[in-house]
Amino acid sequence: MKNKTLSERVSALDRLLTSQLQGQDEKVQLALSAAEKAITKAEEATEKRFDSVNEFRQTLSDQAATFATKEKLDLSVDTMNTRMDGLERAVTRMLIALLTSIVTVLIGALVIVATR
Repeated sequence: MKNKTLSERVSALDRLLTSQLQGQDEKVQLALSAAEKAITKAEEATEKRFDSVNEFRQTLSDQAATFATKEKLDLSVDTMNTRMDGLERAVTRMLIALLTSIVTVLIGALVIVATR
C-alpha cells in the first residue's frame, strides 16, 4: 500500500508540475509576444523618425542647391565694382564738363559786364 500511495503521490506531483510548467510556458509565450510587439512598434517609430530626418536633410539639400556659390558672388561683386568705377569716371567727367561750362558762362558774363 505504501508503494501505491507513493506512486499516487508521485503521479499527483507529476500532474501538478506539468500543470505549473504549462502555465509558465503560456506566460513566457505571452511575454515573448508582448516583447515582439514592443520591438515592432519601436522599429516603426525609429523608421518614422529616420524618415523625418531624411526628409529634413533633403529639404536642406534642396535649399542649399538654390544658394549662390562664393565664386558666383565674387564674380557678381567684381562686375558691380567695375560698373561702379565706370559710373564714377562718367560722373566725374560730367561734373568737370558742367564746371567748365559754368566757368565759361561766368567769364562770358564778366566780359559782357566789363565791356559795358
